[in-house]
Amino acid sequence: MAWLSEVLYQETVLSLLAGILVGVPAYFAVSGLIRRSRPAAPQRSRPRRKSSRIPRLAIPAAIALVGVSEYVALIPGCNIKGNISHNTGERIYHVPGQEYYSQTRVSYFNGERWFCSEEAAREAGWRKAYN
Repeated sequence: MAWLSEVLYQETVLSLLAGILVGVPAYFAVSGLIRRSRPAAPQRSRPRRKSSRIPRLAIPAAIALVGVSEYVALIPGCNIKGNISHNTGERIYHVPGQEYYSQTRVSYFNGERWFCSEEAAREAGWRKAYN
């Protein structure tokens, strides 16, 4: 699995997931347009229920994915947590086994991220936690 971290960066995985979350609703919207352009089928005795353009599971799945990714890396083996200090704004990374590793959460909304190697974290401008 070491090659996976070299080929797929975290941004790539997130963009793929975003593509899926955008693409699935788009697929259903296009398929709805195709269905409307077909010849009319015989009328049903009871009216159809209006369906949502976004599949019912897409939004909860996206929320769950973001929530889980605070604690668990999206790419196996990329388990270095990049955290931004609330007090100083300093970019700090934590490796497994450090004192506060298990308490550290990764919030994508705050600019934090996961890294696959310490070298990648240093190249991105992050420093290692002192403890």
